[in-house]
Amino acid sequence: MFEGVIASLLNKYLGRYIENLDSQNLNVSILSGNVELKDLELKPEALFELNLPVEVKSGYVGRIKLVIPWTGLYSLPVIVTVEDVYVLAGPVSDRPYDANKEKAKQLALKKKQLEEVEQSSTQSDANEDKGFFEKLTETIVNNIQIHIENIHVRYEDTVTSPGTPFAFGITLENLSAETTDSKWYVTHLDANAPTIYKLVSLRNLGVYWNASLKYKKLVRSKLDSRIWRDIMKSSIKSKEIFKENFQYIVPPVSATTKMTLHKVENYVVPKLLVNFHCSEIDLDVSRQQYLNAIELSKSMQQMQVSERYSKFSPNAPIKGHVKQWWLFAYNSVVMDRIRPYSWRSIIYYNKEKARYKNLYKEKMSRPENTELALTLEKMEAEEYLTVASIIIAREQAKIEFMRERPERIKKKKKQKGWFWSWFSSDSESEDEIELSKNRKDWFSQLSEEDKKQLYVGIKYDGEKRHEKRPVNYVKHKIDFYLSKTMIRLFNAGKTVLDMDASDLFIALENRPDYSAFRYLTTFSISIYNT
Repeated sequence: MFEGVIASLLNKYLGRYIENLDSQNLNVSILSGNVELKDLELKPEALFELNLPVEVKSGYVGRIKLVIPWTGLYSLPVIVTVEDVYVLAGPVSDRPYDANKEKAKQLALKKKQLEEVEQSSTQSDANEDKGFFEKLTETIVNNIQIHIENIHVRYEDTVTSPGTPFAFGITLENLSAETTDSKWYVTHLDANAPTIYKLVSLRNLGVYWNASLKYKKLVRSKLDSRIWRDIMKSSIKSKEIFKENFQYIVPPVSATTKMTLHKVENYVVPKLLVNFHCSEIDLDVSRQQYLNAIELSKSMQQMQVSERYSKFSPNAPIKGHVKQWWLFAYNSVVMDRIRPYSWRSIIYYNKEKARYKNLYKEKMSRPENTELALTLEKMEAEEYLTVASIIIAREQAKIEFMRERPERIKKKKKQKGWFWSWFSSDSESEDEIELSKNRKDWFSQLSEEDKKQLYVGIKYDGEKRHEKRPVNYVKHKIDFYLSKTMIRLFNAGKTVLDMDASDLFIALENRPDYSAFRYLTTFSISIYNT
């Protein structure tokens, strides 16, 4: 049933970021419809998707709560609550090389890249009809309620400018998404209501950058205790850490987004109408913040290069350790440019690649075998198997598997999902060969009975054909309105530029059937000082 699918998805995505996630208790909680996880720690490699030489020095999630009404899944709200998320990040190069952390990060990156390749090459059966995902999206939007409170993500850098550390971060007090009535009062709409109203409220989202700090003003000095969590939490409202006021680039802003979704298209009003309104957004940048950003960009590029050879680094100053640094240079060149291309390395690489291919082919025959999956994951973590090597080995395994098991091959029509019509034109369907009963997406995990229940629940009729829409029909419309914005540049405490823009209005209209977009922008601007 759907419980197993949701449990699998939560384990998959939470497991990427949460340290020591208790999968067994999570599965039991999902079956009861009431999931509550407390005092969670983030993995050091939780920021791997940034693909930058940074890591989580310490990360904490106070509470994740998920209420799923299984008895009324299509009519009652699913409530998601996330509270107290505090992340302290920093550059990888400010600590000695750790082989385990580096292997975990590289494995996370490989998994992400491999998943992207798999997703681009295979599509769910549900994607064959645009209407399915439209109905599914409507049901999710109508039912889900999201509450996020107290978020603080902070990056502290002692490497880029060792004499003057700096820190920047993002703070958020509250973010909520709730279903409302036509007058935007929070309520619960009947599942049969023809129109869905969603109100998204954002409160006090700010971005700060403290360009010059003393070491004792850094939160990392308190990581040996839980005090750092209290510091991160209290600073969201106090706007200071260790009596050092935040130097805001974007002072805390609040905004609302009103979304109207018409379930039935009458070709008169847009099916989706989004109205974003914000009273004021300011941008304040000092010369020192700007220089810090330039230095950080250069430092990141240098750290990305040095990260590759960090395992050979002597972690000592050059003066007095010349021999170790010459050995570092020797190992970096030899291990990166010479030994990988020796006959011994080439033979070993081909042997391991062939072993991976055979294991992957065996896994396609026995997809439920967890021992095989763990063995493959361990091999994927090894440095000698690159993402390209793994993809090639998998494709070779699939070809051999199809030759050996032709009964597992089926043809299907390949089409783009409806949401891609926002960014690309509809392409003609074409035949695609796929391996049956070897699908990894959530839809393929459902039985035929579950799929029928899902179709009934979201009111999807697979036999219904889409009517041809009018040429001028606007299906999606997004309006962005900003009452006032100020851009100020400072140098040594003095204002260099003061620019004021008001009544900024941006409208985006989309006619997906004809791949047509229309933009409209209006605003007034004034420059006071230069």
